Amino acid sequence: MKTIFLVLANLFLFSTVVLYFWNVAVAGVTPNPTTFLIRAIVATMNCFSYFTVVNKDYLLLSVALVSTFSLTVMFLYALVRGRLTKLRTVDVVCAIAALIIGVIWKSTGNAVLANLLLQAIMLLAFYPAISGVLAGIAKEKTLPWVLATLCYVCMILAIITDWHAGAWYSLVHPVVSGICGNGGLAFAIWWKNTNK
Repeated sequence: MKTIFLVLANLFLFSTVVLYFWNVAVAGVTPNPTTFLIRAIVATMNCFSYFTVVNKDYLLLSVALVSTFSLTVMFLYALVRGRLTKLRTVDVVCAIAALIIGVIWKSTGNAVLANLLLQAIMLLAFYPAISGVLAGIAKEKTLPWVLATLCYVCMILAIITDWHAGAWYSLVHPVVSGICGNGGLAFAIWWKNTNK
């Protein structure tokens, strides 16, 4: 079952990436620079600590790797094409907070604690995008974020179906970044679109 859920997770993630690229290139979607920059950097660090957290399971790590690569390419594409929203004070505050947590992350030698701290940064990174959507500054579409949330639902199901005693912390990344972050942004976009 674990393999099936992880294949589904990667299919949802691949669909998310293709659709989001299309939305940025053609439909005028404007990604938040702070959200994408922080997530691209932190996702890279997350791959290293999460690999330890999931007991060096390459299959579980595959979702994190695809996500990291996609975030980085998407950020660079939007930057080069000038599709990013303008920086606001909230973006700078979130970037500074992420940097502070990152320094704490770097000072710890514990992979599990480091991974948990990275999840705090990942969640914080969604705030500028969510606030930009709610303020009407950023243009986003709901579907890619729903697909991304479904990707992490499948990842959670994969972890649960192959449960290791005491591995609760392997669920933190998909719950925080996947469900709370992606799901929160999807909800904010839906809310803004239905309350115009």
